Amino acid sequence: FSREGDLIRELKALPVDVNEIVKVKFLHIETLSLIGPAFGAVALSLILGLSFLEALVVFVVGALTLTFLNILQMIIDSIKPILEWENPQRAMKQNVNVALSIPVVFGYVGGLGYLAFLLKDTISGTVMTIILTAIALVGIVVTWPILIKRANRLFARDL
Repeated sequence: FSREGDLIRELKALPVDVNEIVKVKFLHIETLSLIGPAFGAVALSLILGLSFLEALVVFVVGALTLTFLNILQMIIDSIKPILEWENPQRAMKQNVNVALSIPVVFGYVGGLGYLAFLLKDTISGTVMTIILTAIALVGIVVTWPILIKRANRLFARDL
């Protein structure tokens, strides 16, 4: 939402529901984010010789995890967006929301990575994959309504 700047007023004036605006913004972010899991799955396939099914699992779990993290980042940005800026680059450089998102992302990835390292001898890779997938799915289900609620509050404010 910070990237919109003053143009968020124009978004508010559109005869479109806030939920649709959030979905479109989310799809834009998600499309760009999916490049990472796609290239990661291809790279792991080439390096480790993964089968197509294994590469597909890597992509799906990565995509679900990124979806959850993208929703969290959008929630953070919807709470206090930076709407006053001269150009989009300056908006991103001055945006404190990025500094708030970094510990969330690194904490999630680092925490689960460390947990997987600790449990690597006691839990199979399949079970770890199922746990990661479940955490991401539960996270998506829990945080999506929060994002919609926060975005509705943002668009209801007098900007």
